[in-house]
Amino acid sequence: MPVKEIQSMAEFENLINNVVSPHFETLSDRHHNPERVEFCRVDIGELLDIANEFQIRALPTFHAYKNGERIEAIVGANLTSLEAVIQNSVARA
Repeated sequence: MPVKEIQSMAEFENLINNVVSPHFETLSDRHHNPERVEFCRVDIGELLDIANEFQIRALPTFHAYKNGERIEAIVGANLTSLEAVIQNSVARA
């Protein structure tokens, strides 16, 4: 298989989303409990103020919050760590 050269940030973000998003959706379905936990996605390309406020410097970045305080953060597409953070966050909720 030939190596694909990425031509733009949008193309890179789309590639990452195609890898991570389905897993994130599965975790959201598996841990669905709106009274205890919410899963959200932010397009930081569209909402730069959020990216700046929360110092998001890499994609993907995942944050877990409890009572408005960030309790965990993952930078990068580490799906194993993401699942562990979600399980821990659900247990704390």
